[in-house]
Amino acid sequence: LVGNIPNEIGFLINLQILNLRKNEITGSLPSTMHMLKHLNHLILDSNQLEGYLPTRFPPNLQILALQSNKLTGTISHNLFLELVFLHLLNLSNNKFEGELPLSMRSSLLNSLVSIDISSNNLIGVMLETICAKRPSPLLHLRADCAGPNPKLQCNCCSNCVVELT
Repeated sequence: LVGNIPNEIGFLINLQILNLRKNEITGSLPSTMHMLKHLNHLILDSNQLEGYLPTRFPPNLQILALQSNKLTGTISHNLFLELVFLHLLNLSNNKFEGELPLSMRSSLLNSLVSIDISSNNLIGVMLETICAKRPSPLLHLRADCAGPNPKLQCNCCSNCVVELT
């Protein structure tokens, strides 16, 4: 598939899975994406998406896979406040920059079992609360936290398998 995702996608209110991975989708993510109240899988990796993340996503998302695009900007603190069902988050291989949002570093994301934020320009500290005393154990954490000058500090507890990049 080639082209943009139209804003009208927000009118597909019963859509549960949107998987357009490995296509030639261009443009930015529609601001109407949050209107997809039943969407639980948003898989748009390996495309040519650009621009910023929307300020809101569908609240029932379980999988958010946006890796290997050209997305830019900072990751908003508010982005994760409503995503209480999120299991998998992959924002790797984009052009995100700035401080890791507090909402992503805290235990607010209790259902997450896999996080990949590697190959971006994010800085900050991944707090131990992301791993400790969670209902669902964090099984995979991948971030730019290795080498002599790591961008991120990951001091997770022994419950996590931290994959260093």
